[in-house]
Amino acid sequence: MQWDYFISYASEDRERARELVSALEALGQRCFIDYRDIPPGSQQYRKHLSLAIMNSETVLALLSPFSQASEEVVDEVQFGHDHGRRKLAVWLSDFQQYSNDT
Repeated sequence: MQWDYFISYASEDRERARELVSALEALGQRCFIDYRDIPPGSQQYRKHLSLAIMNSETVLALLSPFSQASEEVVDEVQFGHDHGRRKLAVWLSDFQQYSNDT
């Protein structure tokens, strides 16, 4: 696998995702995060995402009220599940009941 972690997050949580990636990479982990690892202006954004998920050991989802509303986060986690990837969630806010399958 090319990546240890595919980072899935809502755009509102980008700074927290950046902090997590920095911490993981400082520990020697290989992380895929879209804003850095997809060429700017790419016309194949979704293809890059799906290939990165398939080439990652784990889909790491950052959970927050923003990610609950993000269909993209749900889709990325589901795609990872469908392709047998491990899933890991990190809570960014106080525990709360989520109304979707995130």
